[in-house]
Amino acid sequence: LQSLYVGMIGSKKKVRQTYDALLEEGYQQVELDKVHAPIGLPIKAITPAEIAVSIMSEIIAIKNEHQYSSITNDLLEVQGDGVLCIIIDKKGSTPRTVGSMMFVNEKGLVGSIGGGREEYQAILDAKNCQKVMIKHYELNNSESANLGMICGGSNDVLFLPIKQH
Repeated sequence: LQSLYVGMIGSKKKVRQTYDALLEEGYQQVELDKVHAPIGLPIKAITPAEIAVSIMSEIIAIKNEHQYSSITNDLLEVQGDGVLCIIIDKKGSTPRTVGSMMFVNEKGLVGSIGGGREEYQAILDAKNCQKVMIKHYELNNSESANLGMICGGSNDVLFLPIKQH
């Protein structure tokens, strides 16, 4: 099991001393380079509360670099014909990440690829989908008027028609 975040609190001098001791014990520099030290984002924090905010901000930033898709277990129980919509690429700021899925059929939908106007347009596209296709949705300022969004990113969505016989 690999940790996404390992950090060490302390002054630059204390961190350097600790690193030197760990290197003498046989740890490799490549291992130490993975440690966030001193921990926290550089927001010029002074009080304990501010230091806590800087640390949690860094942890959140690291977590979001490794965000995984949001897939609902309800997708496993879907029955009937429909279209499975899967985010296969994302750039910039978008509500959901690669791997997020939504199933659309005449009964409605299961799952989500982010909600809002993008999802609404994807539902319309899925209802008209006759074959496998990929659609690109811009959520940035240049195309935001078309979808009514200004998230600052884009999604590519794969549409897979599913026929269950």
